[in-house]
Amino acid sequence: MVDPEFFTPYMTEGNQMYSSGGNISHKTKSKETIRPKSEPKPTLDEITISLFQQNSDPPYMTNTPDYYFPVELLKSNWFSKASANARYNMHHIVSHKVTLDFEDSPAILMGKTYYPRIIETNQPINKTDGELGYKEFIRDFSQIIWVTYRSGFRPINRLKGSEKQHLKVLTTDAGWGCTIRAGQMMLLNTLKRHFNYEDNFSLLETIQENLMTAPFSVHKITELGVEFDKLPGDWYSPSTICHTIERLISKNPIPNFKAKVFMDSVIYRDQLISALVDIPFETFDCEESSEECNDCFEKFLAYDWDASILIMLPVMLGLKTIQPEFHSAVKYFLSMPQTVGIVGGKPRSALYFVGYQEESFIFLDPHLVQKVCKSNESLRENQASYSCSSPKILPICEAESSMSLGFYIRNKEDYVLFEKLMEAGKDQINGLITLKTHTPDYCRENYQHPAQNEGDDYIIL
Repeated sequence: MVDPEFFTPYMTEGNQMYSSGGNISHKTKSKETIRPKSEPKPTLDEITISLFQQNSDPPYMTNTPDYYFPVELLKSNWFSKASANARYNMHHIVSHKVTLDFEDSPAILMGKTYYPRIIETNQPINKTDGELGYKEFIRDFSQIIWVTYRSGFRPINRLKGSEKQHLKVLTTDAGWGCTIRAGQMMLLNTLKRHFNYEDNFSLLETIQENLMTAPFSVHKITELGVEFDKLPGDWYSPSTICHTIERLISKNPIPNFKAKVFMDSVIYRDQLISALVDIPFETFDCEESSEECNDCFEKFLAYDWDASILIMLPVMLGLKTIQPEFHSAVKYFLSMPQTVGIVGGKPRSALYFVGYQEESFIFLDPHLVQKVCKSNESLRENQASYSCSSPKILPICEAESSMSLGFYIRNKEDYVLFEKLMEAGKDQINGLITLKTHTPDYCRENYQHPAQNEGDDYIIL
């Protein structure tokens, strides 16, 4: 059983909270409490449980009053859905131009290498026992969680100016939510790796638009988007969705899991360790003025931490498209075992890059509009709609220069390996990402320790 001190449901209504067994009362913690009990800590097995127990269905909104849907709204949402699907289907019509050609060279998918086959003999090239081939590639690609536009979800009000002016009700994210969907893909696939899930159902519950308690839904993301000057219906940049994900995890803590955004292409080790061990990063102040201090780095590694972390790095690799000198860098990042993909795309059209072959990204496309799931049963019946078995490619030279890299660090040993790989690949990385021990003074005023943000009411996954 999971210690209830570590977990509480994550959405309130009035003075009650939704839970797996109905509504339960919620006791507010004092402001002095900034972290959960240190003992006993839940194990990975203990926290790998369903988001909702099966003795009671979670509260879905299944019936929406008619007055939410004026004629103008129906026309607007219908047009958004039709135009989005037309663009998506056009890609399928010309699929011979964008479908992954696995006959020519190895493909890299989420840090793993898959080898091609010879057409005449159907035998793999340079493939030995234990290596991955075409069948394994398709299997693993289809297991990556795919999140797309949805229509028919509970209304979101978009406000421009005063509450009485320019009011628009949104029941689909078609046309504006592609970066949000790409961010959800990065987050869910990171959590899938974190919890070693084989069945995605519990993770998919966390993004259901009509599930009132879903902590990572479009509705929750657009609520937080206001903090970044984004209203519902606004298009998000890769940087904005990463900051929003960081805030989502801060507001809805997951045991032994953190999320951290690093700007300016620099990973500061003191901020990283601060987030992992939940102590102020000022603790790591050094008398040396240099941002590089080997003694401090050794002290960082001496700390014990049992948390994992999602590192997100928004980068700009050119004015419009990726500069040629950075092609090798993004390919190298996608080949690292810590990668959880890249939120990128084309201008105003976000994609989720999960690998590459030669000089092309392998991606998942969120631009297909599908119907929202309105119940647990509906989600189970349509769970296959969150899986794609048709890999597509985009030439790296055509990708937009603005993107966000994602890395999942499971533990200290994994982080040490991460740094070694960054050092070993410095020729390919070409200075794109650097690691520094201490945060410089000019960056400190904009940094806030995670413990200063939200309480420690955990969500159950």
